[in-house]
Amino acid sequence: MVRVVLGNELRALAGGADELLLAATDTQALLAELRRRYPALADHVEHQSAIAIDGLIHQHPFAEPLAEHSEIHIIPRITAG
Repeated sequence: MVRVVLGNELRALAGGADELLLAATDTQALLAELRRRYPALADHVEHQSAIAIDGLIHQHPFAEPLAEHSEIHIIPRITAG
C-alpha cells in the first residue's frame, strides 16, 4: 500500500482524511483508485496538482512506478511566469 499525504486544502475532497492508504503499483493505478473512491480529489490531482513520489516531484505524472511503501504528496503544480 502506498501512503498518500494530503494537505489541509485537499482534505475536504477526501472526506476529511489527512492521509490515504491505497493499493497501486504506478501513478495510473493510483489515479484510478482515487477516481473510484474520491472523484473530486482525482479530478484535482489530474488537472491542478503535481505529485511527489518518495521526495521526487512529477509535474505531469503518467505511469511512474510506485514501490510497496511509497509516500505520495499531492502538491500544487509549479507554473512559469
